Amino acid sequence: MDTAITPSPHVLVESAGPVRRLVLNRPSARNLLTTDMIEALSDALDAPGAQVIVIASQGPAFCAGHDMKAMAAHHADEDGGKAYFQALFSACGAMMEKIAALPTPVIAEVHAPAVAAGCQLVAACDLAIAADTATFGTTGVTFGLYCSTPAVPLTRTVAPKHAAEMLMTGSLIDAQHAERIGLINRAVPAERLTQEVMALAERIASHSAAVVALGKRATTQTRQLPLGEAYARASQAMVENLLLPDGREGLAAFRDKRPAAWQHTTPDKQEFWDARYTAHAAPFGREPNAFLVSVRDKLPAGKAFTAADGQGRNALWLAREGFDVTLNDLSPVAVENARANAAAAGLPVKAAAADLCRVPPPHNTFQVVTAIYLHVPPQMRVTIHEALAAALAPGGVLVLEAFSKQQIGNPSGGPKNPDLLYDTATLRGDFPGLEPIHLEECEVDLSEGEFHRGRAAVVRAMLRKPS
Repeated sequence: MDTAITPSPHVLVESAGPVRRLVLNRPSARNLLTTDMIEALSDALDAPGAQVIVIASQGPAFCAGHDMKAMAAHHADEDGGKAYFQALFSACGAMMEKIAALPTPVIAEVHAPAVAAGCQLVAACDLAIAADTATFGTTGVTFGLYCSTPAVPLTRTVAPKHAAEMLMTGSLIDAQHAERIGLINRAVPAERLTQEVMALAERIASHSAAVVALGKRATTQTRQLPLGEAYARASQAMVENLLLPDGREGLAAFRDKRPAAWQHTTPDKQEFWDARYTAHAAPFGREPNAFLVSVRDKLPAGKAFTAADGQGRNALWLAREGFDVTLNDLSPVAVENARANAAAAGLPVKAAAADLCRVPPPHNTFQVVTAIYLHVPPQMRVTIHEALAAALAPGGVLVLEAFSKQQIGNPSGGPKNPDLLYDTATLRGDFPGLEPIHLEECEVDLSEGEFHRGRAAVVRAMLRKPS
């Protein structure tokens, strides 16, 4: 490995170029998925810049599931353990969902037994390679606890009758059988396990991260759709793929018979925005968004994340208001301008150019997240909105303003494609876990630089994450 990042007590984090390797580090406890382990692994999955994530472990077990002794002890609670069990399985489920939602491919490196929730973790990963000595099982039924949560990814990974046999018998299967039924990609000699996993990871990382991320997202979304809807969604993804810079580069490299030079970003309009921010000193003005200013008294103090904030008009205002601000934009040119503006104003604003589909903000971190006129294709929009909701700390608020579908044909600004516009129903669907404080479609008089000027149809939202 190139570097070993400062480890947590539960998960060691190693970096090998574009590959991030997470090693479960409680060998004496057989790497049980306790609440602390779940939290540590979930945090470690936030790996900005990684193109592939590997989940491995050390000790006599890859992961032996949940802590049965702790669960039994909570039967003595006043409520019989109900609150503890609900919190445990909710946290574990959220961590498993996070693996599926990540744009980054995740590989399980299984050197030893993976049982119950440990088998769930293997099934939840996109890929899995195991030592030929490893075993797998959903053993809970033998202890009077049917593995219902492990069944979720298991039944999406192997054929129903194979899953049913594992779940109903609790019997262990060997790595060769796990390979035959599709639970793992392949079984390899134990002494070559890490080598084989890293070779697979590096092969994936040699491709465009933007293309792989888009493909993983589309495949996840289409898996449970009816056939016609699945093809429609997949066709949309293919078009989006071909319009990516790396989609263009790949075909050009094939035509010219040369190696592709991947950008590893998904900015279908990065060049457009770089050119705009180069040509215009303040294309959307220097003043903060009026709706954001109007809800100042409702914003909880603390950290703020401004998505797609260009040259930082909203970030600088929030910094003046006392927030610890992190600015994001797709355009490196805009971000450099934002840094210069912050420095000139003497404001401590952190700023980074990143594609939010590939490099989402950290989870449960910000008291305020803003998304002001962030217009992207529907699949990207859903992914970005999920990331922004996840970035909110409990009790945090999202402030959003964008052009509504009524804006089509209006010269005051905005996309010409109605698929890139908003309505309140879209926002309710994108943010099901957030509580609306303010949600409306309305007309406003915009005065935001030369590109947002005049009477405009917009949607405005202020949404809170439950505490």
